[in-house]
Amino acid sequence: MNKLLVVALALCGVFAAAPARAQEPFTRSTGQVGGQVMFGAYVGQGDPNPYGLGLGANAGYTLDFDLYLGGRFDYFFGGDDDTLVGEVSSNFLDLMFVAGYDIAAGESFVVRPQLGLGWLWTRGEICSANGCQDLDGDDEFNIAPGVRLLWRLFQPLYLTGEISYNNVFAERNVDGIVFAIGAGGFF
Repeated sequence: MNKLLVVALALCGVFAAAPARAQEPFTRSTGQVGGQVMFGAYVGQGDPNPYGLGLGANAGYTLDFDLYLGGRFDYFFGGDDDTLVGEVSSNFLDLMFVAGYDIAAGESFVVRPQLGLGWLWTRGEICSANGCQDLDGDDEFNIAPGVRLLWRLFQPLYLTGEISYNNVFAERNVDGIVFAIGAGGFF
């Protein structure tokens, strides 16, 4: 009987649940600053594509309860299209407030679901044999839900990968899916 009790207690000790311990993200209670190269896939209607290749910069802070608050600036070089009236080009830039939640995925990785809210400014130009004329740009409200992966290389450097959807509240549909890779530092 004593042997059975010892075996039962040993098995309970082996299979007993330990308290759950969530690993804290390496970004907790740190400021972050970085830059990125982006490519935007235009899902709107009409030409030319205002996305294409782009560059961006971001900065923010992750609070001690893993809430990230920051801002970002993105510039897309856009594209051009030959029409009957001439060559039309379009591009844009945006400025956004970003909030996210940092989730540790191991010691060196953080997954950040995030939401960007801000303004997007479009710019265009039409060029013909008579010269070039600026098209009136619009400023529009933009919501950009997405997810960012941060990979800590070594203190204080990290690499990022991101995918987001630009949902632009504009008369002309200029929505797009944005893919980005970048690097940054935390302090």
